[in-house]
This record gives sequence, C-alpha cells and structure tokens, in this order.
Amino acid sequence: MRNIKFAKENKLFLECCRLANVPPTPRQASKYKNGKGLAYGRKGEVIRKKLIDGKFVIPVKEGL
Repeated sequence: MRNIKFAKENKLFLECCRLANVPPTPRQASKYKNGKGLAYGRKGEVIRKKLIDGKFVIPVKEGL
C-alpha cells in the first residue's frame, strides 16, 4: 500500500497520529512503517487499548 493511501485509510495509524498530535502525512506513514517517528511511538498504547472508533481491533503487521 502506498504511503498516501496508508496515511488516509489505516485506522491504527490515524489513531496513533491523533495521540501523538502529529498530522497523518505520507512522510509520517513512511516513518511509521519503518518503525520510527512520533506516531509509531504511540502504537503500543493504541494496541493496548484495542479500541479504535469504539470497536475492538486485531493488530496486524502493516506494510506486507
């Protein structure tokens, strides 16, 4: 998935960006997919909550 589409559609990434208070840009998506950046730093917090938009989410590896 290209970073532009990923930045707009991936709910886990969008929630991580919201918590990190960073805009969900393609550059931030690239960093996130490579295990870097502020949004990636919040990924564990989001997964622990397992709640995105009021629904339980099963975490999957992105970028495959």
